[in-house]
Amino acid sequence: DLPLVKNDSCTKTTPNTSGNSLITNYPNPFTNNTTIEFTTQGGHTLIQIMDSTGRLIANLLEKDYPVGVTAKHIITFNASHLAGGIYYARLQNGATQQVRAMMKVR
Repeated sequence: DLPLVKNDSCTKTTPNTSGNSLITNYPNPFTNNTTIEFTTQGGHTLIQIMDSTGRLIANLLEKDYPVGVTAKHIITFNASHLAGGIYYARLQNGATQQVRAMMKVR
């Protein structure tokens, strides 16, 4: 018995197919900064920025919110050090996840 992966360490995520936007950004396209607005239903919440190859650029947020309290939150992403192109903001809230495409222009 090799304990390579603990049974309780992996959680299954499900994509948000309700049609509701749980994560948005504005302006889009943006030059240096964009405001990311997201909705959490409480619990562990993670926001990551990835490039078009899937490489992790930044962990913007990893926080536990009060469970059962649905709320909107706002954070700013400073991308002044990045080249122009398509980037993705990924929200994971418990077992729910959603990805938002963002375009950085020069």
